[in-house]
Formats: sequence, C-alpha cells, structure tokens
Amino acid sequence: MTNCIIENCPRYLHARLMCSMHYQRWKKNNKQLLKPKDMHGMSGTDIHKTWEDIIRRTCLINSVSYKKYTKKYGNPVYIYPPWKSFSAFYKYVGDKPRGKYSIDRIDNSKGYEPGNLRWANVRVQAINKTVAVNSSTGVTGVGYRNGKYFVKITIDGKQKSFGRYLELNEAKQKREQLFLEYYQPIINSGVIGIVASD
Repeated sequence: MTNCIIENCPRYLHARLMCSMHYQRWKKNNKQLLKPKDMHGMSGTDIHKTWEDIIRRTCLINSVSYKKYTKKYGNPVYIYPPWKSFSAFYKYVGDKPRGKYSIDRIDNSKGYEPGNLRWANVRVQAINKTVAVNSSTGVTGVGYRNGKYFVKITIDGKQKSFGRYLELNEAKQKREQLFLEYYQPIINSGVIGIVASD
C-alpha cells in the first residue's frame, strides 16, 4: 500500500492517488489541490497515465485493476517502493517512445522493478503472457483434452494448432520451438529497449 500524494499526509490511498479525506476535499473544492508531494508538471502525459495505471494495479486494493491483476497472476503485483513516487519512476524509465509502445514486464512472475521493464509494442505484449491461473498444464500455449496435450499459438491474429502429444514434455518442447520460430523475431523487432537497471 502507498500513501496519499498530499504533502505530510501519512494516510493510505483511496482514490485519485489521495486518501479518503483529501479526495473528499478535492471534490468539494472544484477539484483543486494544494501542495501535492510530487510537483513535476507532468500530470496528464502518457508516461504519467502509465504510472497511474501501475499504481492502480499494484497499490489500490479497491481498484478494478488491482483485483483483475491479483486474480490473473494469483497474487498482488509488486512495485519497487521508490517508484510509488512518479518522479522516481520517471527518472528511471524516461519519456515514452513515439509510436504504440507501452511499459512491459519482461518476466511477468516479477513486478515493476529495476531490470524487468521494457518499452514494447502490442504484438510483443500479446506474446509475453503469463500462464493462466486456471491452466490445466501450467505451460503457456499448451492445453490438455481427451487424454492428450495440444499446442496452440496465435499467428497473425489466428490461433493455429500444432499437434497432440501423449507427454507434457513433448508438447512443452514443441511450444518452445514454435516460440523461437514465430515469436522471437516479433519480439526482437517490437521492443525499443530494455530499461536499464540501477
């Protein structure tokens, strides 16, 4: 959990990055706020919106995003504590690149932390998926039906099947081979760069 953005306020976030008391005051005062902690002049920019989305996913336990991500990954997604301040986050990641790029966690089993972020396009992010919590096999792109394992991947927006296997390891090896053949070139061309670690 993180604290309210109002200077010297130790309360936890409620809405709009403020505690309940400051949020109510903000609404009553025509949405004007005095003395926020993090004066950066970047509210409303793409990178600030990205940071706000990350805060919702990682810190605001009553937000839809937090609940969705907790359900999807089986537990809350971690954020590196200094990045609860926009200025610290921005200093690390910098401006958003031109084009349709957004922050992507390289390893989805880890959180928003140094060395685990990159700017990636939509295609790369669609490939970089975590195994679903309800997966029958524990392997992305491998399912189990009627006593056999099957491998499916999405190519150019269409799901394609690549055989049925008696052993999970066979299906897993096939999925890894397909990943290298079809997805690695997409990843190589769709990533602007890995955000360097501290």
